[in-house]
Amino acid sequence: MHYRKPEWLDSAVGISGLVLSILALLIGSSLSARSAAFGALAFSAFIIVVSVVFRPRHSFKRVPAKDRDAFLEKAARTAEEIIVINPSGIDFNFVDYVGHALDESVRLSVIGCAPAIQELILLLQDSLQDPFLKTVYLSESISEDPVICIASKNHQSLIIMCFSERETLAFQLRDPSLVSMVLGLIRREHLPDRGYARLDHASDGRKLLDAFDAEQKRYLCNFETLRHGYVVYFGTDVQQLQCKLVESCRFKNIDTLDITTSPSLLLLRKRYLEANTAYVRQGGVVRRVFMIEESKQSDPQFMSDLSRLIVLERSMGITVGLVLINDLEPSLRRDFILFDDALVLVEDRQANLDYTLAQSTAYFDKVSLSRFREHFKFVWDRPIGGLTPSERLDRMFPPAFGSSSKSLQERALPGGKV
Repeated sequence: MHYRKPEWLDSAVGISGLVLSILALLIGSSLSARSAAFGALAFSAFIIVVSVVFRPRHSFKRVPAKDRDAFLEKAARTAEEIIVINPSGIDFNFVDYVGHALDESVRLSVIGCAPAIQELILLLQDSLQDPFLKTVYLSESISEDPVICIASKNHQSLIIMCFSERETLAFQLRDPSLVSMVLGLIRREHLPDRGYARLDHASDGRKLLDAFDAEQKRYLCNFETLRHGYVVYFGTDVQQLQCKLVESCRFKNIDTLDITTSPSLLLLRKRYLEANTAYVRQGGVVRRVFMIEESKQSDPQFMSDLSRLIVLERSMGITVGLVLINDLEPSLRRDFILFDDALVLVEDRQANLDYTLAQSTAYFDKVSLSRFREHFKFVWDRPIGGLTPSERLDRMFPPAFGSSSKSLQERALPGGKV
């Protein structure tokens, strides 16, 4: 886009004025007053014609915050279409102009994330809320600074106003073809498969908006934490994430410290066990350390379940170890899964059978990954309580020799199910 800015016009007018003054001094005495008047009028008309013909096709200006209401109101008087992008709680009242557009049957489109749309719709009069829903296009991205686009009649010009707290930047385009192209990009008319989510096809637009609002608020919350290198997962999302990370087979090594309070629960997590089995078969390496309380050694049922779990893990090709939590310093009693040096999934609340109580945090930043890598290496390599994890496991649960993988798995789970 080129801006035709006639900087030469001021110079031309100044030079012309100087030439006219000189001519007036040289030959002014020989001209009649009437001739001089006509000459001045002709020169003025010439300047006006040049100014109109060579005026800038596009313009740019800064509008102070105190003047933007008046600027927008003037632009909206002759509008054929108004597009509001990312309406927000900025110190500016969009509602008046949204209401004006709906009342005057101006074509209106409002594009933004669901939480912002929810806030805006509550400010509208009841009579305008239902018509407003039909103008909404929900964006998958988070809201940033608001923008208003105002197209004049027949789309001859387009004013694009970008708002900030102190001032507003106003761009005016006066090329109809350029205006149509910009509006098409905003509406994504040529990208039907990547368009915005719409509410006008729903039987109850409010219910659909509520659903979008709930999902986008969760996304916005996660986006904020991701900016700092982590994200928190709750409930069944923890189970889905654990399984999907293993099933993706994008990692070469998975290292785990597992605070084992109920081995029987681990035996029932079929999808996770199957994902680990497939991962190892494709060349992945899993090292897992079970951490148990010393008192659990006197619990026959616990030890029986743990024995079956160890048999199953070994049959899957997983390298396992065992430590007593009582032998670990409090700072080392952490439950986490380390996927290469890409991310670590730390258990904040241990999951129950259906994962309704689960909570885990995934960390992606280098500092956390380095810290948990050193943590795992310390537990895996050091003799804790006089034995390394692998030595303690072999002493408590000697490896079974002469048994096939299939028979081991059949012994591990009731009914032979994995």
